[in-house]
Amino acid sequence: MKYAQTAPMMVLALVCGGFPLCVAEGDPFADLDAAASGKPPGSSFGDPFADLDASPSSKPSRPSAATGSEPSPSSVPAPASMGKPRVEKSFLGGFLSDGFSFKKKIMLELSRSSVAADVPGAKAEGLYPRNSFGFVILKKFSTDTATVAAFNLQMRLVRRDNFHEVLNDTEGADRRGWFLEYHNFYWDYYNVFNPLLGDESRGRTAGNFNFRVGRFYLPFGLNLQTDTHGTLLQLSIERNFGYERDWYAGFWGSINSDFNYDCYYLLSSGYDLSFKGQQGLIGNRISLSNKYLNE
Repeated sequence: MKYAQTAPMMVLALVCGGFPLCVAEGDPFADLDAAASGKPPGSSFGDPFADLDASPSSKPSRPSAATGSEPSPSSVPAPASMGKPRVEKSFLGGFLSDGFSFKKKIMLELSRSSVAADVPGAKAEGLYPRNSFGFVILKKFSTDTATVAAFNLQMRLVRRDNFHEVLNDTEGADRRGWFLEYHNFYWDYYNVFNPLLGDESRGRTAGNFNFRVGRFYLPFGLNLQTDTHGTLLQLSIERNFGYERDWYAGFWGSINSDFNYDCYYLLSSGYDLSFKGQQGLIGNRISLSNKYLNE
């Protein structure tokens, strides 16, 4: 009984579904006859592309089924980017947009010394506020295929009141009130021997010979790879040498995939770039490569 009720419904669905197809199909060779007569093929539905061909001034013409002709170049609209003048960047605009980074930093610090608080006439109960606003500028100079140089500048404006000695501010004794400090100020030149080498040698020595000149961290221990600026726990570099940064010039780079090197002449002047009879120092450092830090 179930199949007897279903079969008529299936037949009716097939007949109704196929009937429009039989009416619309028409002559299968009508488009070939139309090509010979130059007339579009007749159909109860008309040309399905008529709306596209109706405005040739704004849209490219489709190839006609009757003639097989292609649209002329004049009927094809130009891309939106064509016809617009190329905007040339000014020197300052290009300098500030290509490989340029500017970061700001606000640091608020407050420390208390019980020793300073017990001194007769002590102010603010031994509290030492040290607040600053600083910035870091990093600019890279590149060609189409490589970075050839980089510049780094780090400065901050500091306000100190009621100074007392703390581990992360050994230079603050002579900087009461407002003081403009510079921390990093150096240039890096990458692969400096490339102009003297061939293409094969350049690829083999990439990253081996870079030159740095300016003021940066001393090449000793973890000082170059660990930034403890503004933290409570400090490295012992500043206490052992008297300063953590110095003015110097020299080479740095990779020895192989496992080791890096640093080799500099240090001026030994500390904060100020000055010559006061010192002979300077030669600083050499061998360290693990960055893959042990990142991997």
